[in-house]
Amino acid sequence: MKLIKYHFEKESIEKQGFDLQIEYLFRKELLENLELLSVDAFVCDYEGKRQSCCIKPNGDVTSCAFYTDFPLGNVLKQPLKTIWYSETMQKMKNVRIQDIEDCKSCSLSPLCAAGCRANAIFLHGSENSKDDDACVAVKFFSEKVAPFFQEKGILRKELKIPKLN
Repeated sequence: MKLIKYHFEKESIEKQGFDLQIEYLFRKELLENLELLSVDAFVCDYEGKRQSCCIKPNGDVTSCAFYTDFPLGNVLKQPLKTIWYSETMQKMKNVRIQDIEDCKSCSLSPLCAAGCRANAIFLHGSENSKDDDACVAVKFFSEKVAPFFQEKGILRKELKIPKLN
């Protein structure tokens, strides 16, 4: 929180064009038009991630850059179109918040969208698990960071930021 406050209190940083990004906590371009999500929303549906994939230097295709150990095909062996429209890729791209049992009734899911699926696999062995890192970060965001951003006019004051039940 100190770093975020410092960023906004030091005029010289803003004038120099320094753009601060702290994952889960602050990205100005994402926060300026923040909308809370419904449980019917897709996970990983920010910055076009649901409509994109990652092709690694060796040709492996993953659903996202964070799924480094989970290739769904290889463009050196099959067309990208085949990989993209595969059942596995489409299943990963079409996961909704309501599909994540631990997240669908959480009061913070409108902010975190169930977190990162790659993190869920790393932490719990399943993409259908919760992302504990997102839980901690989004709780901190809702309690400490969001009120500060609303005070500074970065988040609309009328936006009702959820708190953890």
